Amino acid sequence: MMQGRGTPPPSGEKVAVSKTLSNLNCATAEHKYNAYALLARSSTTCEVDMAYMKSSLKARPMWARLLVILASLLALPIGAQAQADKPTNVALSSPTTSSLQLSWDAYSGATGYEYQRVLPRTGSVQSIADGSATSATISGLGSSTLYGYRFRAVTNDGKSDWASVPIRYTSPNPPRDLRTICVAGTVVQITWNQPDISDVDRESAVIRPFNYEIKTDNGNWESRAAGRARQISGLSLGTAYTFHVRAVLSTSDLDSFSSEVSLDVTTSAVHIEPPTNLQTSDITSASLTLTWTASATSSVTAYEVTTDGGATWVDSGSDTSHSFTGLNPDTNYRLSVRAKSGSDVSCPADPTTVRTLSTAPTGLNASGITQTAITLTWTAADGATSYKVRRDSGDWTTLGDVVTYEFTGLSADTEYT
Repeated sequence: MMQGRGTPPPSGEKVAVSKTLSNLNCATAEHKYNAYALLARSSTTCEVDMAYMKSSLKARPMWARLLVILASLLALPIGAQAQADKPTNVALSSPTTSSLQLSWDAYSGATGYEYQRVLPRTGSVQSIADGSATSATISGLGSSTLYGYRFRAVTNDGKSDWASVPIRYTSPNPPRDLRTICVAGTVVQITWNQPDISDVDRESAVIRPFNYEIKTDNGNWESRAAGRARQISGLSLGTAYTFHVRAVLSTSDLDSFSSEVSLDVTTSAVHIEPPTNLQTSDITSASLTLTWTASATSSVTAYEVTTDGGATWVDSGSDTSHSFTGLNPDTNYRLSVRAKSGSDVSCPADPTTVRTLSTAPTGLNASGITQTAITLTWTAADGATSYKVRRDSGDWTTLGDVVTYEFTGLSADTEYT
């Protein structure tokens, strides 16, 4: 005899059916399907009176019996959709220099959530008490720093599996000291310094090289690249422009932008082509010669040269070469040249970097002469860390920081250089 839904089930064999869903509502399952009586519930099991379930199945077709039994064993009501075992669509967005926005899809039955930093280092588990929330702000972060988290739901029945969260950078600070390199008619060159990183989470920062984007006036952002200088061409003579620059750090397709910095520039009324084809020669420890191809602008009357990348310029006259003297030995110099027409100047030619020679050692002396060997000594050169020696026109032998060397295997009664 099959009992009604409201009738207490008879005593009999009871089995524990594992719940696969943390939010299963036993009372709802009993009310909706009336396939079995639920005598007790806990966080992990629902006890089923097997005798009552068997009696209730007698009036059902075989296929329906099988479905009900399967549903009871899975603790999943027929027709219901299984909930994922962890939150879905968890993401980081809306970066600032000190925060990230964490968001996720609502998790049924959640009473709260937990998240934990896992990249670049593992942090403590943080709690979100509001089970109805679908976003939270993670604050107190460092700028330009890569963060990764994992995230899970908390329910009355326990905790879900951890869901991974795509990593993301906080925003960089803006570029600093935006300025012009040159303003030459239809061409403007600008440069800047990298963002301040004094507030980076240095204990665990993972900073890739910054990229930068520029835009002119209200145009589109473009020219993303790592270099901290850009040339903007095709401008109009004697026209005011505003150039904007921002820094960006990226992971996959997720970009974190700095705020922008701007620079107002008015182009000159005359355009002058820069010199080209810079070449160096006659390099010594204290001097060198720079030559170039003349500017294509016919009104050019003189040139200026620089050894420090454009920080200072020196008049070089109308010739297309310049001899630099009084240089320091074993030192890098960044050379360039620009053309002049009246008070207007061109942009600099593409620079070239050259290193002066080390100071030559002095006091060269031969001693310890035998029939097959000669010892060579010398006075150390300032700043030298190694030396090379050779005999006659043979190959050079590289030595360390020493001031003596013995040539062996020589022939008796023979002159050597």
